[in-house]
Amino acid sequence: AISVGWRWVKNNIQETLATWLDSLIQPLATLHLVVAYSGGRDSHVLLHALAALKQHSFTFELSAIHVNHGLQPGAPTWAKHCQQTAASY
Repeated sequence: AISVGWRWVKNNIQETLATWLDSLIQPLATLHLVVAYSGGRDSHVLLHALAALKQHSFTFELSAIHVNHGLQPGAPTWAKHCQQTAASY
């Protein structure tokens, strides 16, 4: 049941983003999208969906930015995770 729900979320988000990208007046080749990437589920899904659309359907620049405020003991680990994940796209 979880994987079925994930496919629905993934497809729904990609479809919504594709509709939004299609509606833009600015030529996509000049568009640079920046994802504020915490490494959490929400920003990860957004980054993944935009990267998939960029790879298969649209032409735009895509960046992910993570700010390590150092407020938690695990912050360096999260920063490394974010860097590795973003680099994989």
